[in-house]
Amino acid sequence: MVSSYKAILLVKAMLEDYPDYVITGYLMDVYINSYCASGHIYKSASYRNGALILSEEIRKVVEFEHRYLIETVDGERFLLVNFHSCGGRQSLKFLLEIFTSGGLAGSRYCMQ
Repeated sequence: MVSSYKAILLVKAMLEDYPDYVITGYLMDVYINSYCASGHIYKSASYRNGALILSEEIRKVVEFEHRYLIETVDGERFLLVNFHSCGGRQSLKFLLEIFTSGGLAGSRYCMQ
């Protein structure tokens, strides 16, 4: 069961418009580990609402004004609604540092 505060965050995220992307799910309490995202998924055709998932490897991160969207190697596109309270946002920042450093070849936020 999601708290009322998190339900409001989810509804706000769902009402935002991302015309260039087909969003396949909304991730809450996100934590990035080993190039994969874990969190509770909502509004996905592949998973039940509230299921705890571990995504495939993240291939691309798109930064919007208030949110991030991740694309995985299997083509899933998850909108990140909020981060896990124990280092979730920091884990994404670390991933972005890896993507933008000389450690990976590719364009901004995109692993090639």
